[in-house]
Amino acid sequence: MKREKKHITREMIQKHFGHDARITSFMGRYTVKTARGGEVKITQSNINPIYGGRDVYRATVLLANEAWGGGSVNGPPEFKLAMLAHGDASGVNMRVKERGAVARLVFAFLVAWIGIAFSGPGPWPFVWLFVGVVLWLLLRNGAKRRAQLETDQMGFPFPTTGGDAKEASDEELKKGGWV
Repeated sequence: MKREKKHITREMIQKHFGHDARITSFMGRYTVKTARGGEVKITQSNINPIYGGRDVYRATVLLANEAWGGGSVNGPPEFKLAMLAHGDASGVNMRVKERGAVARLVFAFLVAWIGIAFSGPGPWPFVWLFVGVVLWLLLRNGAKRRAQLETDQMGFPFPTTGGDAKEASDEELKKGGWV
């Protein structure tokens, strides 16, 4: 069963970023400046860390967990690795977001549309519509596989197996290159 989303409030933000964080709000969007100099922009559907360190990453991951039950990460490899590691250490389900959703949809639509335009009457338009849907599904699975490969190349297992980092033994950490 899918977890219900919570509305992000000033109190939720203050809970995770601390009482010394300065929170400004404009039209439902929040800007948070932490005591250590970090900055985060927050909407009801996105948390965007502008800059900061461990405190910003940890608070961002915990806020995403409380609001949405986890989150998707997009950006440079170093940022993705930091967010995945903080999520793993906090027991929060963070994953790499697949890229190119609009391009996949447009490409599948164009293939189906061109096929329908040049096919004759009868069942052929439905066949081309089916081909477009199958193509979109194949491209979506390919994007998920690319996200898996990207996290594997960073040295972070995707999805995590064998529990979180808190439960790992020293031998497992050395084997994985973490110690």
